[in-house]
Amino acid sequence: MRQLTFDFGETAYPGLDTLLGRANAELVHTLQQQHDRFIYLWGGQGSGKSHILQAWTGQMLNGGCKAAYWDAAQKFPDIDGGQADFIAVNRADTLDDAGQSTLFNVFNRLKNSPNGRLLLSSEVPVHMLLLRTDLRTRMAQCTAYEVKPPSDEEKLYALQQIAQTRRLLIDPAVYPYLLNHWQRDMDSLIRIFNDLEKYAITKRCPLTLALVRRLLKQESI
Repeated sequence: MRQLTFDFGETAYPGLDTLLGRANAELVHTLQQQHDRFIYLWGGQGSGKSHILQAWTGQMLNGGCKAAYWDAAQKFPDIDGGQADFIAVNRADTLDDAGQSTLFNVFNRLKNSPNGRLLLSSEVPVHMLLLRTDLRTRMAQCTAYEVKPPSDEEKLYALQQIAQTRRLLIDPAVYPYLLNHWQRDMDSLIRIFNDLEKYAITKRCPLTLALVRRLLKQESI
């Protein structure tokens, strides 16, 4: 299956409570109140972890914090240079040797910082990570949460709130159509929603149900 791909920089997200839903209320409270400085999220592929980390990073930046988002499956940025105090690391279970060394240094730096915070995500619990022992020890000290999938109603509401946050005018029929005719996990829904939105902006056309039907049909070829 082909995937529409664009690079438009940072995207806006609604509140974390909208993305996570009622099943993750304790996690939402922890993230909003910043009760814990080191947090480890885990959950199956498609549970929406990457978007949660991106939304958290965006909110920290909007709050005036020095924040950075790092997808560990890609080349790691210079987040250990002392510039960012609020760091989100997505797919920490995929870190290569250089990435593991970087994250280990980040842990040590933030532990000595009065304000630093670290948010990690992975598909598995800490004890199942195939990473170097000293790094796993650091990660085991994080407050851990399993990310639980939202209900269908919460998925629809999240997409609607994303559109509202980005001030998009979208045919209301698009939301249930995506849920019923695309992959139903949160990651896939937000990813295709982002791509459709950016396609409409690029072509300067409204995001109508007819357009979505045509594009999804092309994606399935």
